[in-house]
Amino acid sequence: MKHQAAWLVIAFSTLCAGLWPAAGHSVPQCLSTWIAPGQRTVTPAEVTGTSQEKLVLLGHHPKDGNNYGNSLPDNGYVLTGDKVDLVTTCEGYAYVRFHGAKRVSTGWVDASRLQTTGPAYLPMPAHAAALCHAAEETLNRGEQLQHLGATAMDPKVLEALHLDPGWNASPAQVAHMTVEGRSLAATSIDSGGTCHSTTVYVLSGDLKSKLSPADRDDRDVENQGSDSWAFGVSEDLVNVLGQPMVMSSDVGSSTFHLSVIDKNGDIVPTCQGDLVDLQQRRIIASHDDDVCHAMLAGQQTPVALQSPTPGQSLSLKQQPDSFVAAAVHDSSHAATQLRFHDNARAAEVEYTLNATGDADLDNSGKPRQIGLVSFFEGDSSAGCGDYSDTQVVPVYLDEQGRADPSNVANQGLASALPHGMEDGRLVTYAGKTYLELSPKLHGPSSSVWTIDAKGPSEVCSYQLKHYVVRPISG
Repeated sequence: MKHQAAWLVIAFSTLCAGLWPAAGHSVPQCLSTWIAPGQRTVTPAEVTGTSQEKLVLLGHHPKDGNNYGNSLPDNGYVLTGDKVDLVTTCEGYAYVRFHGAKRVSTGWVDASRLQTTGPAYLPMPAHAAALCHAAEETLNRGEQLQHLGATAMDPKVLEALHLDPGWNASPAQVAHMTVEGRSLAATSIDSGGTCHSTTVYVLSGDLKSKLSPADRDDRDVENQGSDSWAFGVSEDLVNVLGQPMVMSSDVGSSTFHLSVIDKNGDIVPTCQGDLVDLQQRRIIASHDDDVCHAMLAGQQTPVALQSPTPGQSLSLKQQPDSFVAAAVHDSSHAATQLRFHDNARAAEVEYTLNATGDADLDNSGKPRQIGLVSFFEGDSSAGCGDYSDTQVVPVYLDEQGRADPSNVANQGLASALPHGMEDGRLVTYAGKTYLELSPKLHGPSSSVWTIDAKGPSEVCSYQLKHYVVRPISG
């Protein structure tokens, strides 16, 4: 499971700070583990003082009582008249970011040496709207954003830069780029573990120095202050309109972010992307236009199905070797529900016979007793814990009223039908039986199938969602 080495040190030090009080003072409540996580705005300020008077950028707040904070090196200094971004304040000190000629420097300073020069604002590239629009158009064409070409990175270079992949990490790679005429490089470091997470760091073009600021993790667009913010985060290097960007998302989330890499190596949050429902479904693929448009118009007739009768049941004679039987929670469903634990995926499995009835499922002209069975596998404790699989399949019942998804005929149906579906409906139109499948319970169908002697075949495919990518808000 994922935790950067630095985060482990922070977590251990924070724990120690809670167990042993700091000598001479207590840690201020305003001094949290992360510096302004989730905050997007900064306030413009100017350093005051006598001419050329230095103001040291402290690596830690003077009242930070943990050993890790005290071990952080100073991050240089700023001079009277320098323009800085004021991020946050805490007990007489301010955390600032200084955009120098070649890099961004950060640190705590004496707040009395700062004078704000304007209202809080959201740092944003001038061409943010164009970048977000281009990303949205690419994704809605069904294409992936272009990944930056990368090559293997020498482990000795990583060691020199104090970038340590995890014990189970994929080999690090490096991508070279040019931003506003400056040669840069970036690498995505895999923290390994059983839940892989990747974090992008920006380097100088010659790979001799790390340009990502000291507050790179604090200000990460995915960091909202949770102790496990980096658990399962994926950060990749992409190219949008020739602009190198970091594409990031959290495990199991349909929301993603795009952040510009600027010439100083800073990673600037720029766009937020979401998958949202379309107001009206669109036909993606059609093998029978009349059927597909009729289904959209609601001209189909539902096949009459009902809850399983007392004499009907669900069985699974052929089950995977990794499945171990588990008890059904509700005894009233014992005949129509099967539960297992999948040792291979450390996940829970559930089959449910939802409804039964008579239908001409295979369009042979001979109705048979059929049922609709739903399959769920999830609640996994392996990896990032996000493994999930669902499917809804029609099955034939045998003469004793048993529905067995593992028998030859039913297995043939299951193997041909798509996964990721949570709901299914049998309908008729123009004298034929069709199966509508939906990825959402009681939701609109994303595909329509017909079944004959050769097995299932897809007739219609519908688009239910599209991407909306907009400049990030404060």
